[in-house]
Amino acid sequence: MPRPWSSATSAPWPACGPCCWTCAGPSGRCGCPGAGSRWPVTRERRRIARDLHDGVQQHAINLGLLAQQIQLAPDPAGTAASAAALHTGVITLLAEVRNLIGGIMPAPLVERGIVSAVRALAGRSTVPVDVQVHGPPRRLPAELESTVYFVVSEAIANTGKYAQASTIRIVLTMTEQDVVAEISDDGIGGAVPGSGTGLVGLRDRVAAFGGTLSVTSPPGAGTQVRMMIPCG
Repeated sequence: MPRPWSSATSAPWPACGPCCWTCAGPSGRCGCPGAGSRWPVTRERRRIARDLHDGVQQHAINLGLLAQQIQLAPDPAGTAASAAALHTGVITLLAEVRNLIGGIMPAPLVERGIVSAVRALAGRSTVPVDVQVHGPPRRLPAELESTVYFVVSEAIANTGKYAQASTIRIVLTMTEQDVVAEISDDGIGGAVPGSGTGLVGLRDRVAAFGGTLSVTSPPGAGTQVRMMIPCG
């Protein structure tokens, strides 16, 4: 999956000019005069673009699925419930957009940490979600928390779009050494990592912390996404 900034025609160039996409090395730096002092600005732009893609886009997809439920609801009560959930989701999405525009992570994550943020994601999923937390909840570094958040968000969104599942189970395990998130569903399985699920880009984020991200999805037996990041 292309990185958000490389696939968008309006992606910002580095402050030192368009040539830097060509001459930059693995670190993303380039040799242009004065580029070093401006690199943090470019890196922050990339982070915001990535967060918009990984977070807000998945939330918008969930809203689209809710809209489909309204179209297909066989009874007025079901239509009213889905419409209420859609209205709440739109309000939440607008708040997330405002926060991300300012470079701030989603409000539950900033205010209460990853456990509350994961529960908030579960609460607005179109598929029922069971959340289990093992170990004492604690705050993690902001970039680490955001990575866990977006992995869970992407996994939930993929289940809603592709899995035909009736339930999702999230197990979040926090120890002194690492944080592990396992997101599994009872859907049709057969997911192929790298075929547009969005998890390929997130694997890079996880790897930046020395962690791992795996997808197990045998046909007919559901899908499990497992992420581990050391934090000791």
